[in-house]
Amino acid sequence: MPFEKSKHPWNYGLTKETDTRVAKYANKLRNVPKTEEHVAKNCASALKRWANPEYRAKMIEIRNKPELRKKRSDSAKKRCTPEWRAKKSASGKIVQNRPEVKAKKSASEKIAQNKPETKAKKSAARRGKISGEDHPNWKGGISKLPYPFDFNKELRKFIHKRDYNTCQLCGKTKEEVTYFCVHHINYDKNDLFELNLISLCNRCNAKVNYNRSVWKDYFIFRVTYGITTSKTEGRS
Repeated sequence: MPFEKSKHPWNYGLTKETDTRVAKYANKLRNVPKTEEHVAKNCASALKRWANPEYRAKMIEIRNKPELRKKRSDSAKKRCTPEWRAKKSASGKIVQNRPEVKAKKSASEKIAQNKPETKAKKSAARRGKISGEDHPNWKGGISKLPYPFDFNKELRKFIHKRDYNTCQLCGKTKEEVTYFCVHHINYDKNDLFELNLISLCNRCNAKVNYNRSVWKDYFIFRVTYGITTSKTEGRS
């Protein structure tokens, strides 16, 4: 009797739970790293199969079988339980907090942000929405005006020392921040009077560009009646 070739492969319908051969092969492949050539070959093969209308129709028919639809529905319901979501969230946080994962994400984000097309896109968005005369904080372009010659390093060091090298808004010290600034309380760059200058960290210096009248009154009071000497006083 001649041998007839089966329509299905030898492992059709078998799983690693029901067949030792499938389990052995699965364990063997588990630790094999997939190269880029391997992934590209698999993708090309899959695209070639799905380009065939008969194969596509067959796979859609299989996918729409009642028993498979019920299986997918049960699986989705299982994922909707609070216990499953909490478990998934915890495992995801563990993976995301690994040093190698953080380093990889940081490197990829830096590469993406430094792409010329990304920079051009962000620049165009800023020009059209949040810069120039359309910006709600626009003051006629005074940010481009130069500082006077006497606003030098020695003056800034004097103000920082007077303020105990502490941000007069959040209370952080000079060593705790990225950049330490000297802020003009009345927002006039040419007014270098000592009581018009106050020390701020870079984040707070950006923050006080909004609601200027409120911050002006606050800092006049701060300079006149109480320079902050610690974090506790600055945040009280």
